[in-house]
Amino acid sequence: METTNQEKEYLILHTIYASQDQLKQRELARNTGLSLGMTNAIIKRLLLKGLLVVQRINQRTIRYMLTPSGVKLVLKRSYNYLKKTLKQVSIYHQAIAKLIHSLKTRKFNTIFFYGKSELFFLIEYCCAKEKIKLIKLKGPKLNLDPKPPNFLLLLSEEIRSVEVPSGIPHLFLFDYLKETVSLNDLLAKL
Repeated sequence: METTNQEKEYLILHTIYASQDQLKQRELARNTGLSLGMTNAIIKRLLLKGLLVVQRINQRTIRYMLTPSGVKLVLKRSYNYLKKTLKQVSIYHQAIAKLIHSLKTRKFNTIFFYGKSELFFLIEYCCAKEKIKLIKLKGPKLNLDPKPPNFLLLLSEEIRSVEVPSGIPHLFLFDYLKETVSLNDLLAKL
């Protein structure tokens, strides 16, 4: 995916804003993954737009600082990103709560969870709320011993396929979310 000039400008501004040190242009290029020439061109544009100022410390050292307009832009983009992320978390929370509640009404009392997940905290919360025991499996192999009655193996959204022993009720979280959370849900919340 190609990064637009506006995104590159924001990347430079954010890197300067977040840095505690005086960054040289070469370090700024390295930290942002941009070429030195591109970094130089972006800095000139940011200076012209009034989002950045340069302060000369001595003959060889300069310091880049954001203007109030530059700070405002960085904070606005950060706030919008946070708002969008929280809306997405809310959508996933609703879908996972619906799943866990459905399992509870179908008399499931234990969920084995396998894999790494950015959404595990939501699963943990929903299981606690519905009083379903949640067991996080560790290690490279699925080990479901001892198997309690009425359990489900829930596989992380990062796992697309894994060999599950026959007779083990299981659900791939990725597939469930893909079918449950529509693109329209996500777009409507943005």
